[in-house]
Amino acid sequence: MKKVALLGSTGSIGTQALEVIEKHGLKVTALAANRQAEKLAEQAKKFHPECVCIYDEFQAGKLKELLSGENIEILTGMNGLCQIASDKNADIVLNSVVGMVGLLPTLKAVKAGNDIALANKETLVAGGELVMKAAAENAAIERQRQDLIDKIAEGITVDIPPVMVEEQITKMIRERELQLQAAGMSMEEYFQESGHAMDELRESMREDAEKAVRISLMLETVAETEDIHVDEQDYRYELAVLAATYGIPPKEIQKIIRKERQGALLVSNALRRKVISFLVENNIKPPVEERPVEEKEAAPVEEKESEDK
Repeated sequence: MKKVALLGSTGSIGTQALEVIEKHGLKVTALAANRQAEKLAEQAKKFHPECVCIYDEFQAGKLKELLSGENIEILTGMNGLCQIASDKNADIVLNSVVGMVGLLPTLKAVKAGNDIALANKETLVAGGELVMKAAAENAAIERQRQDLIDKIAEGITVDIPPVMVEEQITKMIRERELQLQAAGMSMEEYFQESGHAMDELRESMREDAEKAVRISLMLETVAETEDIHVDEQDYRYELAVLAATYGIPPKEIQKIIRKERQGALLVSNALRRKVISFLVENNIKPPVEERPVEEKEAAPVEEKESEDK
């Protein structure tokens, strides 16, 4: 089950986020609020986080009374916010804290290497340079990991059937469509603005698509060897990540996936995420082996059905 730490849980964004979390069956590891002790206690009793933080320390006593008998750690002040933001127990930190208070927790989350969903504009307006610098440092570490995977993938010396490359290009174009939609632009408008055609776009993606196929083959080998699978929780988490990444409500993302039959794309992304996490966490060098890749006929991407309607 994917886990979320939520800063600013009693505000409008926070309460809406909890509705999404509940709908998609995600786990809340921590909640933090400014001074609404009653509402925070109500949320804690419903979602059972491991800890909660009340920023206004004068409300801490009241919160302790409201949560007496609950097995929930109570934190206070800026230290509490930073502790939650940097806790690696969460898969993603949603920061919807109002004002400059959200800056330091964001920096702590970035330096801890946690994924962040940022709903706090002041953090980037006033401290954007600091956040970007910290993010760049963390990105450098991620690039080192990706470089390792790329080098291993280059060692897989097999002939890739053209149909697999074409299918990968199609997946990449579908992801591009989501990016454009988040920016309020259609693919047709993109072609008009860029002056390019679909054939040119596909050709420009070919080299990256071939690399992606080789990496996928390697990750599939690891997944098969280590018995790593994608379950419904992984699928829902990937759906939530897409929604946060592109700024599109989860329901709209779901509609797009169903309409364009992109369920398999989410499954592929989820498996990739799980295998890479497994390799990094266990410091395992993925197997590099030559193996035949059978030619196959192109087939439409099947949609993975979700319980969400």
